[in-house]
Amino acid sequence: MVWNGNAAYIGETVQFGPQADIADWHEWSVGVMRKVGPLNLGVRAKYLSGISALRTDDDRHSMSLYTDPDIYQLTLKTDYAFYSSSIISAIDTSDLGFDITLDAFSNTIRSKNQGVAFDLGATFELTKRLTLDASVVNLGGLIKWKNDPRYFQSKAEYTYEGTSIPGIDIINGSDSISFDTKLDTLNDIFRFTQSATDAMETRTPMRIYLGGTFQLTKHWAVGMTVFHQKQGDNNNTAVGASVRWLPLKWLSLGGMYSVNKRSAANLGFHLAVTPGPIQAYFVSDNLLNAFSLKSSPAANLRAGLALAF
Repeated sequence: MVWNGNAAYIGETVQFGPQADIADWHEWSVGVMRKVGPLNLGVRAKYLSGISALRTDDDRHSMSLYTDPDIYQLTLKTDYAFYSSSIISAIDTSDLGFDITLDAFSNTIRSKNQGVAFDLGATFELTKRLTLDASVVNLGGLIKWKNDPRYFQSKAEYTYEGTSIPGIDIINGSDSISFDTKLDTLNDIFRFTQSATDAMETRTPMRIYLGGTFQLTKHWAVGMTVFHQKQGDNNNTAVGASVRWLPLKWLSLGGMYSVNKRSAANLGFHLAVTPGPIQAYFVSDNLLNAFSLKSSPAANLRAGLALAF
């Protein structure tokens, strides 16, 4: 509607209130693993240190426009609100449009925004060649935002029925014809008020993995993985098949094909090098998207170092 106008929506109410749930944080973790026969069990406790967040109010995310088929009167309504910590500090609508003031980015390792989460995992060697695995990541993850949390809200209604311009003013070429008052009123519909809040919380997305690996030969293995992510009312499930090649003891190469709700054409890749006690790795669930992030709907990348004993 913003791009093409409202001509295609005569007699209809169009909703255009965007929803968002954005957060970034640091994690510090400690874990333990125990082997009981063919079963490996692991648990990890994580301390979460929030950096910034922005989340729309689940009960107030409505902005609407109704175009009356009579003489095309416009009715604008807003009942929209969102929480922000360390992202937006002010919204000024005194002029046309939005003048948004952003907080200075502070990538602190330790902050007032704190939380905890847990990871659980298990592998079971069903046979010498077949291994089953399962894990739950970010179980119970919750961050409470204490670093200047703000609540922005807009609630208003306005109907614009046009304006009358006296014919004599048009004939006389009057320069007093102005829409400034009407535009100011329209702009006021989206005026945001802000207040401090102590009710801002963010739940980290809980991820569940179920899978298995079958060792074809000494150097080749195939696997299957089912992934499910839940964050509030948003759910995402993906299924993937993988192949791994171990040409050397210290080198692992692999590829994966996966299907999710956004795409049925995801080709992933992994590389792991373990020269001695140090392991370096790179993983992507969609290698093609990794090199074209601006035009891709989604891509996940992970790289890092680990100690292997």
